Amino acid sequence: MIKLLKSVFSRGKNDNIGGDLGSDLHLKELESLRQENEMLRKINRSFFTILKHDLRSPLQALLFSLNHLKNQLVQESVDDSKLEIVSVVSSTIKQIQTYSLDFVTFHSLLQQEYPIQKANYSFLELLNEVKDYTSQVFNNHSFTIQSSVPESVTIYTEKNIFVSVFRNLLVNTILYGLGRIAIDFRKTDSKSILVLSNEILPDTIIMVEEIEAKIRETNPELNSNDKFKLGLSSISFMARSIGMELSFELRHSTFIISLTL
Repeated sequence: MIKLLKSVFSRGKNDNIGGDLGSDLHLKELESLRQENEMLRKINRSFFTILKHDLRSPLQALLFSLNHLKNQLVQESVDDSKLEIVSVVSSTIKQIQTYSLDFVTFHSLLQQEYPIQKANYSFLELLNEVKDYTSQVFNNHSFTIQSSVPESVTIYTEKNIFVSVFRNLLVNTILYGLGRIAIDFRKTDSKSILVLSNEILPDTIIMVEEIEAKIRETNPELNSNDKFKLGLSSISFMARSIGMELSFELRHSTFIISLTL
């Protein structure tokens, strides 16, 4: 778009089009660009509406069918390899479904079109929702989640965004750590802080400055990998959109991600 506008304006300097005629042509081109841009925005909105609503039903149908198939296989006492295949496919579909919704939320926030509505929620309920996802998707991973957060703790937040941020942080922790995840809650005079910690995998190189740069990134980008998760720059952006801040720390062989509420 910017290149096209530069082209239009530079043409006025170089073309031998005089006075009002040249101005009229430039205005027509600008109007054409405006209409084209508006059309692209409408297509963009339509695409994300389809992604948000129309994709959910077929994926839910697939998950239901796979769950039914899995129950049948269990009753027939088939070998574990077939059950494992069904579990892997179900897990992948669940990840695609969740990542698609995260992607839609991320895009809506970028466009400043997401209706942020905050309320008080029990942290335990939010954590259980996240743990339900991780237990389904990472059922072949060996990991434990230990929370020392008191049951009485409530969080004033936008539920969907908070769950998305916390879930993606947890997924990152599961994928790159040893699997013993600790969740702690700290409170100061003015701040409440959730802390996730985990030991890093052996021989894993943690680039602290690179991670900190991603957290501070003001132009977030989506991951270009096959992990079905948001990257730290995207997670940090979503957290900031509802008044939370991410920070990262490496202590010996333990990485610590703090989420200031």
